[in-house]
Amino acid sequence: MATIILTACVASGSGTGLGDPNQHINYQFSRNIFSILGDSFNLPNETPENPAVLKQINWFVSHPAFLKRMAEQSRPYLYYILQQVNRRGLPTELVLLPIIESAYNPFAYSSVGAAGLWQMMPGTASGFGLKVDWWYDGRRDIIASTNSALNYLSYLGNYFNDNWMLAIAAYDTGEGRVNSAIQHNLKAGLPTDFFNLPLPADTKTYVPKLLALATIIKHPYEYPIDWPNIPNAPYLSVVNVGSQIDLSRAAKMSDLSLQTLSRLNPGFNRWATDPDGPYTIVLPIDKAARFQEALNNLEPNQRVTWIRYTVKNGDTLSVIAYKNKTTTDLIKKVNRIKYNNIHADQVLLIPLSSSKLTSIVFQSEKRYFKSSHSLPEIHLTTYLVQHGDTLSKIAKKYHVKESAIRFWNGLRTKQELTVGAQLIIWPHRQKSHTTSTSRHSGSPKRITYRVKSGDTLSNIAYRYKVKASSIKHWNQLSSDVVKANQILVMYR
Repeated sequence: MATIILTACVASGSGTGLGDPNQHINYQFSRNIFSILGDSFNLPNETPENPAVLKQINWFVSHPAFLKRMAEQSRPYLYYILQQVNRRGLPTELVLLPIIESAYNPFAYSSVGAAGLWQMMPGTASGFGLKVDWWYDGRRDIIASTNSALNYLSYLGNYFNDNWMLAIAAYDTGEGRVNSAIQHNLKAGLPTDFFNLPLPADTKTYVPKLLALATIIKHPYEYPIDWPNIPNAPYLSVVNVGSQIDLSRAAKMSDLSLQTLSRLNPGFNRWATDPDGPYTIVLPIDKAARFQEALNNLEPNQRVTWIRYTVKNGDTLSVIAYKNKTTTDLIKKVNRIKYNNIHADQVLLIPLSSSKLTSIVFQSEKRYFKSSHSLPEIHLTTYLVQHGDTLSKIAKKYHVKESAIRFWNGLRTKQELTVGAQLIIWPHRQKSHTTSTSRHSGSPKRITYRVKSGDTLSNIAYRYKVKASSIKHWNQLSSDVVKANQILVMYR
């Protein structure tokens, strides 16, 4: 008997993050979940006083379209992940890792083979119990991948004795490399905190990115980002369907488009759920009861559409499987064939692919590469301190508060201004509601380029008539090194 696996949760932070559509609970809808996140952050260095963090804050605030798109993409998943992090007693900041890893896009796929919200590598996925096969990729499954990623992060937290700067760095580059860097500094008599370790350039920016995001969310009045209103309430429910089911049929039964069902169940690669499980699908809470009723009335032979195929001379199981977009193993299992031997006129049952889910999955991965960055919409002002300047005069000139300038630039209270020093000034908050990307604004053309073997940053810049420094800024590159198959975004 198929059952709905649901647990009602209150907004205080306990529970599974899955909601029961049959219970009416007064969640704190008045509170945006980003407000709750900001109140819960407590890792150190969440201030712009650290130059590495300040650099990342500047980038994020200069790219509000990226942050807003990421926030919207997180809408179905954020509450659930927050509940899982809280349930384990982990730092709330870990809910931001999928922003760094994938911009909360479950179809994100890297050139080195990492996949999903948490960008888990095949080896890590296997080590933490995630199934990956022709039908299903657990690295993209929201529920399964979150469980495995948080298991890994819990392990790393214990490994580094709750030093979460080191644990987060190890999530990016591996605990072995972080430990080697620590041993190197110990032998050299150098500090062993994260910011002093000799780590790869990507990892040296990875942790500051997380801290920068936490700082921006924690201080909403200091940074002009208009976060979408995402309620602090469950969105997902998990339904146990009992056996394989065609996902196109499941979408119709739940009154969802196939694209929406795929986005909530990104782990499925093909037109149906894995015949060997998992036998669960994720639905919005308000669709779960309708789906359950339809499932109860569904005949077993209607779960998957089958065709009868008569074997012809010269046919092989692999050829038949290829023609019908399935696998030899499934054909053998359904028809109880022990070996690969078949004969002419033999009748086989073949599952009929009745949806375009596979193409949706692959197209979603392709779109991820094309939308990982966006044009700046807010232009920061760099102000050079002159003789006779005071913080009060500068604040009045730009219509901002003195405290805001101190905060943006990491200036301590009563710290004197130095002539010739540069100050970053963000525009007045009201300006964040305007856009500079209207159809008449003459916005630059966006170009996506895949790095080829032998390319250098300077050669690419020369070819597209842009500055190498601009390419580095647009793509957050910490060095001039580019790798084959790396995706670069440029504007002309």
